[in-house]
Amino acid sequence: MRLPVLLALLALPAAAQNAPVAAAKDPLPPDIAARHAEGKWEVRRSELYRYAATLFGDSQAIAIRDDYMKLRFIQDEARRRGMQATDADVDAWLAALDRQVREKSGGEKSLETIAKETGMTERALRRRAHTGVLRERLALSEYRKRGDQRKKLPEADIVLAVDQLYNQAKKETDPEKLPAGVVARVNEVKITDYDYGRELVFDYSPKEITRALNNLILVREAQLLLGEGFKPRSDDLRIHQDWYREQIAQQFRQGGLSADMISPDVFDQYLKSRGTTLESEFANPAFKAEAAVRGHLRRTLGDKVRKFYEENRGRYGERLRVARLFLLSRGHRQVQVRGKRVRTLEQGRQEAEAIWVRAQSGENFAELVRRHSDDGPKLKAAGGVLPFWVHADTRGHQITFRQARLLERNRISRPYYNGSGFEIVKLVKREKEPSFEDVRERVRKDTAEVEYRIWRRTAFNRAQRASTLTEE
Repeated sequence: MRLPVLLALLALPAAAQNAPVAAAKDPLPPDIAARHAEGKWEVRRSELYRYAATLFGDSQAIAIRDDYMKLRFIQDEARRRGMQATDADVDAWLAALDRQVREKSGGEKSLETIAKETGMTERALRRRAHTGVLRERLALSEYRKRGDQRKKLPEADIVLAVDQLYNQAKKETDPEKLPAGVVARVNEVKITDYDYGRELVFDYSPKEITRALNNLILVREAQLLLGEGFKPRSDDLRIHQDWYREQIAQQFRQGGLSADMISPDVFDQYLKSRGTTLESEFANPAFKAEAAVRGHLRRTLGDKVRKFYEENRGRYGERLRVARLFLLSRGHRQVQVRGKRVRTLEQGRQEAEAIWVRAQSGENFAELVRRHSDDGPKLKAAGGVLPFWVHADTRGHQITFRQARLLERNRISRPYYNGSGFEIVKLVKREKEPSFEDVRERVRKDTAEVEYRIWRRTAFNRAQRASTLTEE
C-alpha cells in the first residue's frame, strides 16, 4: 500500500461507497430536502441534485460520471464474487494507510490531518476505505487466477488489474439507448439521473448546496405568490438584470475601478472566475423568480411608498460628498493591532491637531491624506474622497455627516473623535434636500427592495430543511 492510494481515494465521489453507516437524524423523509412549514410545497433531493448539477461544466460533469461508473462497477463486481469488507477490514486498511502517511511526512502529518485539510469527514473517509478494500481484493483475485499468490500488491498492479476488468465491462452512456431517467449503465448496473446528480453535488461545498436549495425555495415561494405558471414580465427581467449588473459594478467600484473601467470584458472575467456567465445567470429559474416577485411587489406597494419616505427622511434629505483623513486611536496606552502599533487617544489628538494646522496653512489636503491617513490604500489614493454620498442615515458615517454639513464647500473640520479614532473631514460637494416628488421613484425602488427582503426572509423562515443536504 502506498501514499498515492490515499490521494486517489480522496478524489472518489463520496456517495459511491456502500459500507453500512448509521443514518443521520433527519426531521424530514429521506427523499425530501426542504418543505413548507404548512406543507404547501416541497423540494425533493433528486430535484436539488439535478438542479445543482446544471451548475457544472460539461467536461467536469462527464469526468465525475465516468469515475462513478467505475466505482459502481467495483462494488457490483465485488458483490458478484462474494467479497465483503467488514469494519475490522476498514480499520486495518486505514491504520496501514496512516502509518504510510506518517512515514512519508516524517511524522509531521497523519491520515487525520490530511482528511481535515481536504474537508473530509471521518464517515466519508471510512466509506472510501471500504471501496479501497474491495478494489484491492478484486485485484488480488485476478492475480491469483494467474497463479500469483502474493498477499499484497503495489498500487500499480492494483490499477492495472482493476482497469483491465473495467475495460471488459459493457458500458453505455448514449441517452438514446438508455431508459428514461438513466444516464449510464455498466453491465447490469443502472446509474439514474438521481445517482448522477448526487455525485455531482458531492463536488460542491455545503455553502454552495445551501445556495442551490435556497434558489429552489425561492422558486417554490414565487409559485405560491404568483401561481404555478408564473412568468416575469419583460420589463421585470430588464430591471432585475440591471440590478444584478449594478451589484457587481458596486463591488468593482469599492475595489477602486471607475465607471469607465467597468467594461463588458470586466463583467465576463468576473463571472468566468465564478464559473458562470451572464446568460446562464439570467436563465436560472431562481433569477426569473426573483425578477417576477420584485416586479409584483413594485406594482402593489400602494401607500407604502409615502410611509417609507416619512420613516426614512434622512436617507432622502441633504446629502454630501466628503473626503476624510482618519487616524486610528485607542485607549490610554499604546496597543498592537494586527502587528501595528496604534496611537493612544492623546497621541491621536495631538497628531490630528498638527495635521489640521498644516492643512489650514495651505498644505494640500489630499496629499496629507495620502501621507498620514490610516484608511486603506485605495481610499488614500483617492485623496480620502468617499466613493459614495453620505446622508443623515448613512451607516457608520452619521458623525461624519453631522460634522461635514456645518462646513462650507472645500473647507475642513477640526479633528473630532468618531469612536475609532480622530477624523478630519472636508466638504467636497453638497446637494440640498429634494421634494418627495423629486425622489418618488427612488423611494419606490427602495421600498420595493425592503418589501422583497421581507418576503425572502419570510420564505426562508417557513422552509423546513433536512438536517443534512447530502448523503454520504
